[in-house]
Amino acid sequence: MARKRQRKSLRRRFLRLLLPFLLLTFVTYTVHQFLNGERGVFTWVDLRKQVVMFHQENTVLKARKDILEKRVNRLHPDRLDEDFLDEEIRRRVPYLKPNELVIYLPRDDGDDD
Repeated sequence: MARKRQRKSLRRRFLRLLLPFLLLTFVTYTVHQFLNGERGVFTWVDLRKQVVMFHQENTVLKARKDILEKRVNRLHPDRLDEDFLDEEIRRRVPYLKPNELVIYLPRDDGDDD
């Protein structure tokens, strides 16, 4: 009988310790997932930073695309800008006419080619 009581007492103490341990484990896991998990706060903050960075990059790329489209349109056969064509040829092909002097100026359209 004393052994039975001892077992019950031991079982009760074990359950009294197990329940808080399980609760603490569950709360710790939940808080960890809330902060660091796949959908956690820190992950969300990192993704927001990436979104801002990609929007900035997209703005720069759109501006670059607009510049290139303007240059391509100036070379379209229907509305060819002969001065622009001459400038591009002289810049890309190392050819000069006799008695010519070429002075390169910095471009203001952002093209580094």
